[in-house]
Amino acid sequence: MLEKIMSNFQSPKNNLIGRLLLRSMNIEHRQISRWTLKQLPRDAAFTDIIDIGCGGGWTLSRLLKHWSSARVVGIDVSEASVAKSLDYNAKAVSAGRCSVVLGNVASMPFPDGHFAAATAIETVYFWDPLDASLREVHRCLKDGGWFVIGLEAGKKSQAEFWSRHVSGMHPYDAEYLKTHLLSAGFRDVKVDQGIMYARIVARK
Repeated sequence: MLEKIMSNFQSPKNNLIGRLLLRSMNIEHRQISRWTLKQLPRDAAFTDIIDIGCGGGWTLSRLLKHWSSARVVGIDVSEASVAKSLDYNAKAVSAGRCSVVLGNVASMPFPDGHFAAATAIETVYFWDPLDASLREVHRCLKDGGWFVIGLEAGKKSQAEFWSRHVSGMHPYDAEYLKTHLLSAGFRDVKVDQGIMYARIVARK
């Protein structure tokens, strides 16, 4: 049973375990999502925002609430995640403010410089290859665009547990990601290391 649950972390499947996991993500990730989104300027007139690895869609709902004039896009490799995110944000989808697409961060179906901001909450661990994915985020951002990442600031023993039990998971620490963000062309990369979580903000 543990193996079946763990196999859904990278890409939740359209089965009972996958659907329950997405529901759980919408609850468990609220604290880190709220904390990470504080890195974005609330008074910014963002026109287009993307949430990469949108999971169950809760972060999309926060972006829609805080930047009420923005169009918000979610992208995820999981069909179950796309369906859940669309359902969770059904009103905004009907109003034309929100859309969710199936896709991989390493090759996103958006033009250069399309988004004013990008978010990634508890998902960067699965970006493979990491450097190509970060360069792709950089490509899709406008000049001066914002990129924020939220991740668990786990201990080494926790990282070893997750990497051993979840296929394709790489529990990067924040300083490692900072180095790779700079290599991908981002600037003003800042790390905020909390007790339970870490958040990173970068600019294009």
